[in-house]
Amino acid sequence: MSRKIATAFNKFYRNIKISKEYRKIAYQRKNEILPILKDKLNVVEFISTGSVPRNTALYKNADFDLIVVFDYGQKIKNIKPAEVLQSICEIFNDSDIKATTNGQTVTLHYETLPNIDITPALKIFDNEKSIKTCNIPDSTSKKWIQTKPNQHTRDMINEHLICGTSFRKIIMIVKHWNQMRGSYLQSYHIEVMALKIFHFKLENIAWEIFYYFEKAADLISKPLWHEGILVDSYLNPKNRFEIRTMMQNDRDSLFAAWQKIQNIDSGYIEAFTIWKKIFGEKFPDCK
Repeated sequence: MSRKIATAFNKFYRNIKISKEYRKIAYQRKNEILPILKDKLNVVEFISTGSVPRNTALYKNADFDLIVVFDYGQKIKNIKPAEVLQSICEIFNDSDIKATTNGQTVTLHYETLPNIDITPALKIFDNEKSIKTCNIPDSTSKKWIQTKPNQHTRDMINEHLICGTSFRKIIMIVKHWNQMRGSYLQSYHIEVMALKIFHFKLENIAWEIFYYFEKAADLISKPLWHEGILVDSYLNPKNRFEIRTMMQNDRDSLFAAWQKIQNIDSGYIEAFTIWKKIFGEKFPDCK
């Protein structure tokens, strides 16, 4: 891959990633609410999760996710998911922070980004008393659903070590692409597909972006299971068809762009035009 292409994608990555200041504010706000939660609830553990700590967060579109693990007997037992979420909201009634429930989380809204998403959870143990999963409440389905936040973080770190820095760059580029098209896909879903797709050193991002779209279009065509959990249960048939069609169309365009750059003399301008059409104004011009 030429230096010009590598430089362009690196600049694109810098254009869409969060700043150091944004990350600093996110952690400051997390640290401010921990004492409040500890004071009001019997908390067993706090787990920082989501795109910010995993370094896959987009600029001005990344809330800080915090999982709050309760003592089962005192706070979760016989309580409906919606009631658990509402109990978190009520803690902030007397503060300047607006709290709202949204499916599986309570979002703390600030005057400026980032917001904080709090997800209550309980730990499920296997027969050997090792942690099997965390169950979190879903007020939409009115059920408790499984998640493995620590395992996912470890998987992301391990894959980064295998694939190199382009692993996270590609994830962020796909998240940006997804955001431009109405955010059909959840952030976690995009990351899981990357874990399924890449198991090798990434050294040619122009090809590897196409490769992600090619494989992801196939993965989206059917239910995706990961670590015993159905990742894409939120997609209805209509949304699944629409996002797959968009991925297939841009997959073909990305392949065309890769073919263009094989002709060093005349193909670069055409390739950059394709990438800019797919990824928007944050992708740099060909210079």
